[in-house]
This record gives sequence, structure tokens and C-alpha cells, in this order.
Amino acid sequence: MKTLSWQCAAALGWVACLTELDRRSEFLNLGAAGYAIGAASLLLLVVPRLRGLSTLWLLSFAFPAFCLLELLTGGPITLRSAFALGLAFAGGAVTIFLVSRLARGLGLAEDVLREFAFGGIRDNAEPFSRSQGEMFREVRRARRYERPLSLLAVSAAGALPPAALLRLAEQARIESLDRYVSGRLASLLDEETAGSTVIADRGEHFLVMLPEASRQEAEQVAKRIERAAEDRHGMAVRFGIASFPHQEITFDKLLETAEAELRAIQRASADSQPELRLASKPAGI
Repeated sequence: MKTLSWQCAAALGWVACLTELDRRSEFLNLGAAGYAIGAASLLLLVVPRLRGLSTLWLLSFAFPAFCLLELLTGGPITLRSAFALGLAFAGGAVTIFLVSRLARGLGLAEDVLREFAFGGIRDNAEPFSRSQGEMFREVRRARRYERPLSLLAVSAAGALPPAALLRLAEQARIESLDRYVSGRLASLLDEETAGSTVIADRGEHFLVMLPEASRQEAEQVAKRIERAAEDRHGMAVRFGIASFPHQEITFDKLLETAEAELRAIQRASADSQPELRLASKPAGI
């Protein structure tokens, strides 16, 4: 970011100096062609696809374009005018060079911000389509060895306190607050379960497979996650729990029971806190 500020200062400073030299110097005369090349370099800042072009390629395209514009606006190029035209193109070339570097810096900054905001935000939770096989194997292992197992369906509550909502919005600074909240929840689930579980992204909520955990132990894990979410992010989370073998004996039924319990708790919470739900959704979010 520090480099980007210097690049911006260099580009603006050079343009200011170049126009002043053009106005005062007897040797430098940018003319219509020179100003056209300088104005065209602004496209590097506003057209993302142009930012990846090499400076050498840009200059190799700009030189014949400059000569063509000069022929159209100033007439034939003579030996006497060649020196002045060379200076004019050199001024435009420096402008292209500086703006090109600034454009690449801006592009890199945008990529970094996009990666910070969106990329890797759910790395701790695989999509359900890729995780359900592993979850199914855990259920089969528990059934085979007669071991306990629980499945949590976890979602960040839609109704957030206004203070927590503003804090999350400030941290994220991105267009989609829901995605940021889900990413923080995914990281928290991985941390609070010490990475020893299978965590799947179900879209609207997450699934956490807890091998060797009875329902009572799963409830303790859920309470620990709930406390951590509240303490770190001011975030309320809801849980649905299904346990093997006391409630269900197949993976499909475990999934159905856990998600049904989560939906029921979410509906009950939404019905009991209508005013909080309205207050936590300010305009523009």
C-alpha cells in the first residue's frame, strides 16, 4: 500500500510537470497527439483487462498511434520536427509507464482486498457435496463398532444486536455481511473443535460431525461454541442436534433430524424477537 501511494504521487506529479513544461518550454510541444496518448493512458486505470498488459507492449502500440495522430493533425513529419516529436512522445511514454505501474498496483490491491474479503473465508468447511461421503463413513464406523456419534447443524442467527452488526460491518467492509459472518463462524467451529471433526458447508448453515460424542457431549460442545461466538463477535448461533444410535441410525435421518431441529429453533427465535430482527437490519445492509 505504501508503494501504491508513491506510484500515485509520481504519476500525478509527472503529469503536472509535463503540462507545465509544455506551456513554458520552447523545445517541448506535446500537441494533440501527445495529449491524446496521455489521455488514453487513463484507460489503464478504469479498464481492468488492460492492467495486465506489459509496458513494453503498450509503448510499442502507442508509438505508431502517436505518429499516425501527428500525421493527421500536424502534417508530414520532417527532420526538423522529428526532435520535438521525439520529446513529445518521450513525455507521453513516461506517462504511460507511470500510469501502467499505478494500474498494476491498483489491480494487485483490489485482488488482495478481494482475497481478504471473500477468498479462503470458508476454507475450514468443505462443501456438503464433498463432505457427505466422509460423514457417511463416520456413521457407518459408529454403527459397526457401536460407538456414539452426534451431528450438529449450526447457523448464525439472522437477528444480530445492532452493536454487533455494526462491529461486523466495520470488520468486513464488504458488500455481503452474511458471507463474512459465515466465514467467521466456520473459523470458530474449526478452532473450538480443535480441527478434529468434519465440518461441511451446507449453504445456509454448517454441519459438524462429532465422532465419539453422545448427545450430552454434543450439547456441551454447542454451548462452548455459543459462548465463543458471543464473546468474540457478538454473534448468536443456533443448533440442531441429532445423535446416533439413540435418535437415528442412518446418516440421512441424522441429517434430517439435526436440520429440522435447527429450523424449529430458528423459527422460534425469530417469532420471539421480531423487534430485534427489524433493528438489526439497517438500510443498505
